[in-house]
Amino acid sequence: MISKDIPLIGFTIFCQLSVGAILLYNFIVFLPTYRNKSHQPPQFKTIPFLVFTLAVVSVLFATFHLGHPLKAFRTLDNLSSSWLSREILVLIFYVFGLILFNLVLFFKGEWPRVSLILLNFTTLTGIILVYTMSRIYSAMPIPAWQPVFTLLNFIAATLTMGGGLMLLMNIQKGSLSVQQSLAWIIGIVLLMEIIFIPIFLSYLDQNSITSQLSLKILLEDYSLIFYFRLAFQLVSLGFISLTIVGIRSDIPVFKKFYWPVIGAALFIFLNEIFGRILFYGVDVPIGSL
Repeated sequence: MISKDIPLIGFTIFCQLSVGAILLYNFIVFLPTYRNKSHQPPQFKTIPFLVFTLAVVSVLFATFHLGHPLKAFRTLDNLSSSWLSREILVLIFYVFGLILFNLVLFFKGEWPRVSLILLNFTTLTGIILVYTMSRIYSAMPIPAWQPVFTLLNFIAATLTMGGGLMLLMNIQKGSLSVQQSLAWIIGIVLLMEIIFIPIFLSYLDQNSITSQLSLKILLEDYSLIFYFRLAFQLVSLGFISLTIVGIRSDIPVFKKFYWPVIGAALFIFLNEIFGRILFYGVDVPIGSL
């Protein structure tokens, strides 16, 4: 891994973690368990601020990548042609939405209509942010960053990391339906990630010489990281499977399943770090040979 990629790895991971958490937070709010309640469950009071903190961390990583951070707003002049400009604009809206949502929850402490509007706005901008983030890379002439694979990669990271965090916040005090829903979402996405690995490798192998070079880099130069990531995915899936099997209607027994959830969240995070190292490691553009 080249040191210059560390800010990008930090930005994309923490930004997608933040978006995934607020997306699944919004999903939980509309589950029947909470839909008819006027007040938030106790653990919900801290989640939006945590999501905002993660977004701020991602912005800090992004500033390290910029040669002149104070000139970042100048990129907004290229909104009509630059996906980077669009990403910065959407990021501004996303952080602004999180600020307003947190302020409403802090001063109101309940679910007025304005808070739901802000939550929906922030969630939507977060989804658009992940999409614009993927388009920055898929628009480049790099075979390994083709649109479908890059977008699916970022969506999977958003859901698994955000799901892991939300499950941690709900495993002991959350409702049964929330715990089951989050665990199943994480498990299904992790399984899909693993299934897509041979499809992606086959795509690289059957295309241009540049694609084959990317495959060679992936399986030879970065082989240790590649197989470690695969191991992390399998271990994460194992921990989530234990959680799914162990969830019962008797809430007190969830304490014994706290460690599998911690293990799943930790290995999911490591999986995405290693995955992002691989992502930036195969940035071989067409015509570079």
